[in-house]
Amino acid sequence: MFLFMNMKNPTRIILITLSILGIFIMAYLVKVGYGSGDTSFCDLGEGLSCDLVNKSKYAKVFGIPLSGMGLAYFIWVFFTALRSYKPKSLEKIALVSVVMLVPSLYLSIWVEYFVLETFCILCEASKVIMALIIIASLFALRPKPVPWKRLFGSIVVGSLLIGISYISTSSSDPGKKYDEFAQCLTSKHYVMLGSATCSSCLKQRDMFGEAMRFIEEIECDPRNADNAQEKEEVKFCANFQIRKTPTWVQLDEARNSLYRFDAGIQSFDSLSSVSGCPLPAEQ
Repeated sequence: MFLFMNMKNPTRIILITLSILGIFIMAYLVKVGYGSGDTSFCDLGEGLSCDLVNKSKYAKVFGIPLSGMGLAYFIWVFFTALRSYKPKSLEKIALVSVVMLVPSLYLSIWVEYFVLETFCILCEASKVIMALIIIASLFALRPKPVPWKRLFGSIVVGSLLIGISYISTSSSDPGKKYDEFAQCLTSKHYVMLGSATCSSCLKQRDMFGEAMRFIEEIECDPRNADNAQEKEEVKFCANFQIRKTPTWVQLDEARNSLYRFDAGIQSFDSLSSVSGCPLPAEQ
């Protein structure tokens, strides 16, 4: 309250309040992204998972976490709105917010909906806050609008950031590099006991890239069992009494366990050493 005592303009108070909300949200998402656990309070099952989104390869651009960029953006809005309420500052807030929102919408529409098939509620909340900041800034600038050329320029810059994000994730994808390695594991009856909503499982899949299609993965979370086959997989997985996914096991012809790895993401060196499957030569 002390922060707002000397402020009489409600729109300025709204901008500062929205930026504070954004700071808290993004700070939590940074924590989720770097956390070792597999659950957060906004993990609500299949289709709604903050963990899955923020621990995926799409959550970073050349190693920089998007949540960290979002945190820096909201901190910048907070101090800009706090320090100055002049038209020039408001226009900067509006234009920078457009730049940030454009690639964020790409992540929602393409990455979350089509690729990961799950949504991060807090990520979407941050985008709503960005949109509200744009609206509040433009409202405060009335009757003088932001020149359309500058708005268009911000959209172009935001679109370029989409391209940079795409290049980043594409360059980190191994593609078909591990096809033969994955086929060898499957031929020796190594399977991954996992879950569609497990962020560690997602990281393991990302390590294999396209080769993951050769790996037999068994669904272990009953919340994700949407059909008869997946329900049977959950029952089968229960026989192993695993505590964490992913857990790699080798099965015999009768589908009984021959060897069991420690729970968690397995390095290729570990899988290769135990299975005897050779890794591809480095190019």
